[in-house]
Amino acid sequence: MFTFVVHAWRSWKSAKAVGLLTVTALAAGIGSATAIYTVIDAVLVQPVPWPHGEGFVALFSSRLNNSSKYQYWSTSWLDLQDYRRRTHSFDAFGIFLQREFSLTSPGQPQHLTAVEVTPSFAQSLGVSPVVGRWFGEAANEQGNVNLAVISSALWSRLGGDPKIIGRTLTLDGRQYTVTGVMPAWFRLPIGFFGAGEFRTDVWVPLNPQGAQRDRELAPYFCYARLRPGVALAQADADVKSVAAEIAKEHPKEHRDYTALVISLLESVVKDIRPALLLLFGAAGALLLITCANVAGLLLARSVMRARETAIRVVMGAARWQLALQYFVEGLLVALAGAAGGVIVSLAIVRLVLSLAADYIPRADGIRIHGTTLLFAFGAAILSTVLFSLAPLWQAVRIYPNQALTDGVRASAPARSRRLSRTLVIAEIALAFTILSAV
Repeated sequence: MFTFVVHAWRSWKSAKAVGLLTVTALAAGIGSATAIYTVIDAVLVQPVPWPHGEGFVALFSSRLNNSSKYQYWSTSWLDLQDYRRRTHSFDAFGIFLQREFSLTSPGQPQHLTAVEVTPSFAQSLGVSPVVGRWFGEAANEQGNVNLAVISSALWSRLGGDPKIIGRTLTLDGRQYTVTGVMPAWFRLPIGFFGAGEFRTDVWVPLNPQGAQRDRELAPYFCYARLRPGVALAQADADVKSVAAEIAKEHPKEHRDYTALVISLLESVVKDIRPALLLLFGAAGALLLITCANVAGLLLARSVMRARETAIRVVMGAARWQLALQYFVEGLLVALAGAAGGVIVSLAIVRLVLSLAADYIPRADGIRIHGTTLLFAFGAAILSTVLFSLAPLWQAVRIYPNQALTDGVRASAPARSRRLSRTLVIAEIALAFTILSAV
């Protein structure tokens, strides 16, 4: 193998211009595919970053005659109390309500995004504040709900004082005592109806005393955690059974009423998944176009090397050795292209985050990591196989005794032109595929 690598290196040293052009093309193709994969991995694949995050689900109201698979609604407070009491599939049940506060003290006045959340559910998440503690324990001890846990971002805006625990914030004219500061990565809720990144500044205990008592008013959202051994389908059937009971008991407010349970991750990414998969398909098609372009370059180069190949065959080289040599030569430039592609993907990811972070859920988890590097390496291997086929096919079709004569040297370009035209047609077809998808 070492001999093949040395020969490949010497081969590219004598064709630096072609090698540089090949590496540049592959860096663009592999880089774009790697960038989209990085986004997909962070948004669609990685689990919810809570302990046992795969067990968390979202509960939504819906309609029996709902024709849209992804049309869900929030739920009323009274309905959620019925689900909490009557279902048997969950060991943690959390209700939360989105709020907005005006912070007037300390510091400069600012607008805050807040969430009222069930204290017991906040503690069951298994995520502890980096400073202080959740308000659940404190609320039980102090017997009041004027407590708050703040985000790391808000803490920084307030000066990042480690002694902030026990200090008060004035929110909409009311005094709230700070009990904890959450990690920078923490999100609760993860998102609303598949919307983009949702960043909460402050969490306060949900006050049952002020909850809506009208079943037709449904501003509340619900997360729950499945009991060990309970499947998602079982929980969904359990919730639908309770929904049927609620609809029977309150027919006026709940005509055609039902409910459903989906995984928490699915509730966040369901709207953006088609767009991301479409982009990944387009990036894959772009990589195939890149491979066709590189194959065309190497095909032209293989024609120039016909005599060299013929001499190697005369000296006893088998076809598998020719194939391995072409593969190793292609792998050298593909690995260089993959390295450049990682750099290109870094630039693309930063551009995406700067332009669309507010529209992509879980955008804070998008970053280059080990899995990304493995994907780039795999793309390099696949690309090598694809673009090495054309020059190899050209090489094995030349008979050694003919390749050393002027006649066959003149006929080789004719075969090369036919194969080149085939590659160009493939590129055009892939380009139209990308345009039609977009």
